[in-house]
Amino acid sequence: MKTKYTLICTALFSFFVATGMAQNENCDPFFGKLVINELVAGNDNVGADEFGENDDWIEIYNGSDEPINMEGIFLSDNHGNRTKFVFPDFVLPPDEVVVVWCDNQPEQGPFHAPFRLSGTGEEVGLYNQDTTSLDYVRYGAIPDDISVGRFPNGRGPFNILIP
Repeated sequence: MKTKYTLICTALFSFFVATGMAQNENCDPFFGKLVINELVAGNDNVGADEFGENDDWIEIYNGSDEPINMEGIFLSDNHGNRTKFVFPDFVLPPDEVVVVWCDNQPEQGPFHAPFRLSGTGEEVGLYNQDTTSLDYVRYGAIPDDISVGRFPNGRGPFNILIP
């Protein structure tokens, strides 16, 4: 079993190096402590929403020492339209995460965005109430059930992860 896992990890790493997705540069958050921490753009088996659906998702992390009221903060997959998803009145405690389901089904609840993520790559941004960038990530093609995320949480470089 350990050999099979090692082979899979080696194959994935080789794929990401070959496609230019493996990154070694430091990706410390430039704008602040509220960051895009991890995302899955093709979710077949890595977590279901409250309706049992395996939808794409984005995880937002509060790396500050204080709770942050998320009300009025935006998340979008379109830099030209930064206000696609707006967070409700919700307090994110320090060193905690919130998951936004990117399923294009906002009628399912306050944490369901009106867009999906592209498995072939795109850019995702987090914006304050004035639509100023708080954080963003540009990612390339990602296989299903693999994530792109910061390691360690909130401050490390973006890496290919198994969520």
